[in-house]
Amino acid sequence: MKDNNITAILSRVAQTKRYKIIGGSYGADGTLTVNNNRFNVYAAKNAKINKEDIKSIYLNQLTKTKKFSLFSALMGILFTVVMTMAFNIFGFIAGVLLTIFGSSYTVKDAKTASIELKNGGKIEVSGNVDRLVF
Repeated sequence: MKDNNITAILSRVAQTKRYKIIGGSYGADGTLTVNNNRFNVYAAKNAKINKEDIKSIYLNQLTKTKKFSLFSALMGILFTVVMTMAFNIFGFIAGVLLTIFGSSYTVKDAKTASIELKNGGKIEVSGNVDRLVF
């Protein structure tokens, strides 16, 4: 969703908000703070960006990451042993399947936003960017 009404976007962010810089013209790591309708960039190149210097803000897709849970895997192994003792081979198969599928989970990572500047620069940020872009 592209929104070029920068004044409306920045005016809704009343308090200082911090976002992690993950790429762009100012470096691949750093912090972006929003305070008093101004972006303060603290990265490889520091900058203070006024709302007049922003060309557009684009909200990117929500990313998902698959993770492994050691605790769930151990509980699944215990469950497999109990199921095997109770139901022999059928319990073993059911326990192994539940252990495999139950030990991984999906985490929805923070959304990212691309901020394009009028001078051709670009900043990629992550965090709770729902408050940055409406």
